[in-house]
Amino acid sequence: MGGPGTRYAELVTRVLTAAVLMAASAAALMLCPTSLVAALFGAVVLLGAWEWSALAGVTGSVARAGYLAITAVLLAAVYAWIGAGAAVLIALPALAWWALAACLALRYQLSGRPPPRGLWWRLPAGWVIMLPAWATLIFLHRTHGPAGVFALLALIWVADSAAYLFGRRYGRRRLASRVSPGKSWEGLVAAVVAAALFAAWSAAWVAVPAGLRWHYALLAVGVVLVSVVGDLTESLFKRAAGLKDSGSLLPGHGGVLDRVDSLTAAAPAFLLGLHWLEGSA
Repeated sequence: MGGPGTRYAELVTRVLTAAVLMAASAAALMLCPTSLVAALFGAVVLLGAWEWSALAGVTGSVARAGYLAITAVLLAAVYAWIGAGAAVLIALPALAWWALAACLALRYQLSGRPPPRGLWWRLPAGWVIMLPAWATLIFLHRTHGPAGVFALLALIWVADSAAYLFGRRYGRRRLASRVSPGKSWEGLVAAVVAAALFAAWSAAWVAVPAGLRWHYALLAVGVVLVSVVGDLTESLFKRAAGLKDSGSLLPGHGGVLDRVDSLTAAAPAFLLGLHWLEGSA
C-alpha cells in the first residue's frame, strides 16, 4: 500500500490520461468523417483484441497476430453491414453474452469457480465483447452525429468517475469482493444517481423529446447497470489469467480493455434502449 503521496500521484496520472483520451476522442468525433472514425476506433479494437488474446489464454506472438488479423477482417465485414436494422441485430447477441457473463461473474463470486477454459469459446467471446460496441459507436456517429456518440461516452465517463471518486471516499460494502475488490455498493449508487441526472440534462444530445426525458434517464440507469457487468467480466478474466491489468499502454488505467470494459457492455444496451425510445416518440 502506498502512502497519500503515492495515491495522489496515481490519481493525477489517471485523471491526466483520461483527459487526453477524452480530448483525442472529441477531436476525432468532431473533425473526422464516419469512415475515418471507424478506422480510428477500429485501431482501438485491435489493441483490445491483442490484450484479449492473452486473457483468453493464447500464447505466442504469431497466434495472437492471427487473432488480430481475423478481428480486422470482421471489422471490415461489420462496417459494410452496418445499417439501422443490422445495428440492432448486432447488439442483440451482445446482450445475450452479457447475461451469460453476469452469470459467470456471479458464480465466481459465490463459489470461486473461474470461467470455463477453452479457446473455442473464449476467442469468439472477445469478438462479441468488442465488435458490437464498435458498431454501436459507428452507427451513432452516422445517424446522430458526434453528439450521439458523446451522449454514450459521456454517460459512461460520468458514471465511472462518480463510482471511482465516491467509492474511494465512502465505499465500505464490497460489490463483488472476489471478482473486483475495489468496487463498492456505495460507488455503484453514486454512478446510478450521477448517470440519471446527467442523462436528464443531456437528453437533447440525442433529440429525446421533453416528455420522454425521464424515460431516457431510466434508460441511462439500465445502461450503467449493464456497464458494471462489462467491468466485472474483464476483472473475472484477469483473475483467471492471474493478471492485474489487461495491459500497460495507458498510464494510470492499465490496458485498453481496462479503459473500455464498461463501454463494451453499455454500448449495445444503449443502442437498443435508444431504438426503443425513438420508436415510442
